[in-house]
Amino acid sequence: MIKNNRPLKKQVIMNFLKYLEFNQEYKAQAAMEYLTTYGWSILLVAIALISLFELGIFNSNNFATSGSCIANGGYLCSDPVFATNGILTVLSGESFGQMTVIGTTCLTGTASPPPSSFNAIIPTTFNIGQTFSLEFYCSLPSNAIGENFSGSLWLQYNENGVKKQKVQMARITLSATVSGIVSEGNFPQNEYYIPVTIQNTQNIATPGNFQQMINITENNYVNYLSFNGNVANFEYVYQNGTIIPGWIESNNSGKLITWVKIVPQIQAQSSLTIYLALVANTINLLSRRGNTGIGEAPQLGSSWAEYDNGASVFPVYSNWQGPTSPSGWSYSNRYGSYTPIFNPGTNSGGGNLQMMDFGSFDSTAAIYQSPFTTSNVILESSYSYNAGTCGADDVGFGMYANAIGYGRAGADSPSALYGYYNSYEFYCGNKPAISYITAPGSTPPSTYAVAAGQDLQSSGFNYMFVQMPITTTGIMMNFVTNTGNIYQSPVYSGLTTSVLYSGPVSNTNSILYLGASTGGAYSYSYIYWFRIRAYPPNGIMPTATLGNVS
Repeated sequence: MIKNNRPLKKQVIMNFLKYLEFNQEYKAQAAMEYLTTYGWSILLVAIALISLFELGIFNSNNFATSGSCIANGGYLCSDPVFATNGILTVLSGESFGQMTVIGTTCLTGTASPPPSSFNAIIPTTFNIGQTFSLEFYCSLPSNAIGENFSGSLWLQYNENGVKKQKVQMARITLSATVSGIVSEGNFPQNEYYIPVTIQNTQNIATPGNFQQMINITENNYVNYLSFNGNVANFEYVYQNGTIIPGWIESNNSGKLITWVKIVPQIQAQSSLTIYLALVANTINLLSRRGNTGIGEAPQLGSSWAEYDNGASVFPVYSNWQGPTSPSGWSYSNRYGSYTPIFNPGTNSGGGNLQMMDFGSFDSTAAIYQSPFTTSNVILESSYSYNAGTCGADDVGFGMYANAIGYGRAGADSPSALYGYYNSYEFYCGNKPAISYITAPGSTPPSTYAVAAGQDLQSSGFNYMFVQMPITTTGIMMNFVTNTGNIYQSPVYSGLTTSVLYSGPVSNTNSILYLGASTGGAYSYSYIYWFRIRAYPPNGIMPTATLGNVS
């Protein structure tokens, strides 16, 4: 008799299905535990791989053995363009985290570079996955197409509060393939460029928005550079082609004194390379960029102040061209009967502020209404005076926190109350000037000194350039004269210096004023322009060295 096994088979099947269901639940649970345990690691690896692909790290072009830029791990160096002037432009990036690049350098070999070899750049912040165009200057033996270079690219950067770190970004083996400046920006019809290396030799950095003086010997570039007061075929640019605001101060005996406003700090014992870019001699770049390009002092052109853009270079700048008086100024009589008169450039012999009118025992002040920070700045102005026979005259700068009075400190000079006034007085017989200073809480004069080495005409028409550097520890007064034309000094070494006040300069937010006076004599006195610029590191202007035309 055969037994019916259906219940048994059914039981076996049910047990098998339960086994399968349990096994699937176990596998799902195991998979979930695996993902929970290792999922974050997998996700981070995936994000890193995506970032590396975004940066192009796995691009085969980056691993070429010739004519390429081979990036170190975690960095990007692609699309290199190498110009005959030594400027290498590459697409850069990194995959570590945020870093702010403040300088670049290109060297032969791979040895770690000294801080002085880095060129300061406008700080550029890198984030993971972002790319930026960076420029490096590599010194080439010649400016020829096909010139070869082999070396390394380095970055100087700030990260997590630690400043001026350095790292090798890539190794390069390249040939120059294009001519001239690679990144021209909006620069028109560029034909030539001259590298200008600005070297800060001091142990502290320059401030941001620093006014840098650059002297140009015109004979060195006679076939390229053109300037006559009405036409200038040059302007300054950063390595990336960005126009730098510039101002031509003077043109005398084949020497051009120019100023530029440098935005990035130049670190201690470091350098920055910018470029003097030139176009055809027939193209005039004066004021072509508005306030961002090259301009000139008001007296240099045939039309007074037509191309004066000093306000774009200096933090405080005024000329008295007109048609209205420059904003921020008021004019005051401190003693006697005369008050300064604005004389616009549309008038014959105009373009100035007349401070004296051949009167006797007068004292006047031109007051700049806006408070300014007096820590580490230099005040400078272009004056002239026209005196009668043995006509004593007094010109100077002042700062006050309370009021302006007058005193016997140099021909009834407009002395500062709870402030500082520094002035020069001219004496009969072509003698050296005597300089006075009044300081807070003192009865003028608190200090005076003979300006040895400078004999000043006490009669006739004479031009002056007056300068007052102010630091946190003292004030001095410098000047130079010129009897021929409105002040045009070929060098600043001609300034006569008198150190007149040593001590804490406490009025850090004072009102500025320019003063003039006569004490029993007769003279005219005029101001043409006035400016404030940043005090250079330790009082030493960084050197500016011009290279060859390319």
